[in-house]
Amino acid sequence: EEIFYMANGSYSTDLSSLDIQLSGGTPDPDRATTYRYSWGICYLDIKGGDTRANQVACVSAQIDMEYQRRLLHSDRPNESICVAKNTDLSSLQNQICKAETGKTGNAHTDDNYTAYTY
Repeated sequence: EEIFYMANGSYSTDLSSLDIQLSGGTPDPDRATTYRYSWGICYLDIKGGDTRANQVACVSAQIDMEYQRRLLHSDRPNESICVAKNTDLSSLQNQICKAETGKTGNAHTDDNYTAYTY
């Protein structure tokens, strides 16, 4: 995405236009921004002029987790977010996020998930 941005002045909203191969998955026929895998999906969240997201994210339906990486031209450049969609702080999802982030606090929790950022 960053190379595409340098060449075109904007991010791509179509994975097939990027110079990468996403092995093991298949393009979603209904969404040019999404690749499907047996474990979940990876997708581009590009907002154009609205830089709140501008990220690449992968979601595992099997363990109900999400990993997000903000792109350079976003509201929080290069930020990575681990989302454990579980409010039980002793759950496997939250333990993985804590291990990845090195944080035990600063979690954002709402009704159905806890997010640790790093």
